[in-house]
Amino acid sequence: MDKTVVITGSNSGIGKAAAFRFAEEGYRVVMACRNLEKSKTVQQEIIKATNHPQIDLLALDISSFESIHRFHSYVNEAYPKIDILTIMQPF
Repeated sequence: MDKTVVITGSNSGIGKAAAFRFAEEGYRVVMACRNLEKSKTVQQEIIKATNHPQIDLLALDISSFESIHRFHSYVNEAYPKIDILTIMQPF
């Protein structure tokens, strides 16, 4: 599949479940997370469980305008089209 989904908060809870599901469906999944150390483990877990290597991990702290700007600049260059954006509210 040639579709890309960006999911914030995809290292736990509903965001993690969504990342798994989209990976199973063949989407390129962009995990946008604050804690890259914790998220790297989840990224590898998804890749292994779904046998789908197109799981990218990017730093994003939605409470920081600087982080949002860096994320936007990178995503705008790296991904020509975002098909789905899923924003998970942190708990």
